[in-house]
Amino acid sequence: MKKLLACLALVLVTLASLNVSTPVFANTAPFDTSSVTGPAIPATATTLTPVADAHVNATSPNANYGSATQLRVGSSPAKNAYLRFNVQLNTGPITKATLRLFANNKLSGGLAVRAVANNSWTESTISYSKSPAMGSILAKFGAITAGAWISVDVTPYVTGNGTYTFGLTSSNLTALSIASRESTNAPQLIIMTGTSTLP
Repeated sequence: MKKLLACLALVLVTLASLNVSTPVFANTAPFDTSSVTGPAIPATATTLTPVADAHVNATSPNANYGSATQLRVGSSPAKNAYLRFNVQLNTGPITKATLRLFANNKLSGGLAVRAVANNSWTESTISYSKSPAMGSILAKFGAITAGAWISVDVTPYVTGNGTYTFGLTSSNLTALSIASRESTNAPQLIIMTGTSTLP
């Protein structure tokens, strides 16, 4: 009996010496989450077609060609084209934007893509006398093959969601015919998004 009491007393003394209110991991260093990042957003390609497009002709300054199946661009007489795209994406930051056009005939060169700041024009009323001013040149094309797609990088211009108008001009005396949105080979704006890392 005395031995049992002695053992119980030893157990009580041992338990009393322990600080059971403090977990054994309380004094360890905290976990550093500052370098933890989420998964990368996968790259996504979205193809947009114009919400409006038309060409204008200096020979008929008040005529409207908004319903035509082609966009004619040339310098004699002046024929310019306008294309408006509405970019509304929710798939990450834009990493690349490419404008694609389908050429109906060949051209030795001279076609230029320009920025147009004014987006208020309408497809059914635009004419040469009421056309928005052309802005800076975004890119120029060399020789163009008939019946083929041509493309140009417009990433510096298309920086995020919004409305973008592209203007097409040419220094070539020969007019280039480009398929409009009313045709089977409508112009395209291909937007690449993603490849960033979630916070």
